[in-house]
Amino acid sequence: MQERTKNLIKDTLAVLGGIFTVLALIEPWITEEYHLLRFKGLITIVIIFLLFRITIFINKNSYRASLIGFSSLGILAFWLVLPTFPMNLLAWVPTPEEREFLTYSESMEPIDAYKLGMIQLLNNNQIEAIKAFEKANEDERLKPYATDRLAFVERLQGHDTKSLKLYDQAIKLAKNAELSSERKKLLSYNWQNRGFLYRRFAHAVRDDKNEWGKYQTKAFQSFQYSIEHDPKFHKSWYMIGQIHYDRGELEAAKEAYYRAYFLNTQYDRAAYNLASVEADMGNHEQSLHWVMRTLQINASQAYAIEEDESFSEVKGNEQFIGLIQDAKDRLEVVYRARLED
Repeated sequence: MQERTKNLIKDTLAVLGGIFTVLALIEPWITEEYHLLRFKGLITIVIIFLLFRITIFINKNSYRASLIGFSSLGILAFWLVLPTFPMNLLAWVPTPEEREFLTYSESMEPIDAYKLGMIQLLNNNQIEAIKAFEKANEDERLKPYATDRLAFVERLQGHDTKSLKLYDQAIKLAKNAELSSERKKLLSYNWQNRGFLYRRFAHAVRDDKNEWGKYQTKAFQSFQYSIEHDPKFHKSWYMIGQIHYDRGELEAAKEAYYRAYFLNTQYDRAAYNLASVEADMGNHEQSLHWVMRTLQINASQAYAIEEDESFSEVKGNEQFIGLIQDAKDRLEVVYRARLED
């Protein structure tokens, strides 16, 4: 009896080890496909194997029949409860085949309509994108995503009031997202986009200090809500830095830009603004360090930096001149290579 128990434990641990190894290998693929179907299949196979081993261990027909019945119900419940769709649609990127062959039709699946809407956005076909996202909204599970995208398109078209209403609607819908991880990402993303709008409203009334302050406060609160749901969302930290910068709070702005940069060290806008705020504070050595880092990430920022008044006191510096010229030289090499291709 003890030997059989040991064998059962060994088999179970071996299978679990194999499962975790397989999951580690296929997890990126699961995320890319936005569903858990293969994951469910794998877990189901494991459950069946373990129940089979237990029934052999017990070796009694009555127990075996009971286990088979309960395992069938358990597997059915597992399939029904664990969502298969959607997953990580915010990070979805179309394949070349989808970009070429996916076309709109009234009978298309809502998930395909959502993907088509994203493709139309990439192609800057805003009217077609709206039509596709409205089709995607027919699926309740897609509404949190499609509504956010509709709000984004309305913002692109300058319909700010309508866009704000849609973002408020998207925030309410996001709370119903199936996966808790997706719910947090959606809410963070929705609040960030809402903050963008309020900051745009603030810039539109910049001459009215009271109205400007009111909208800046609403924008700041929106970005704070965004990072509450996802503290690692670098773009919201960056925008918090922008609000502080608008208010003249340079030290607070610098801290927020630092957070944004270290959450994504390839985020050239955060590096650029760190260079700018250090220059405004008179920290020229640190400013040049961040100018260099910005140009390492994105050499095309050289032209913006060269024209930016924040760097007026370092523009005559040899290191500054050399960094700008080196970036332009690299851009020239890339440009000529493309012409040759």
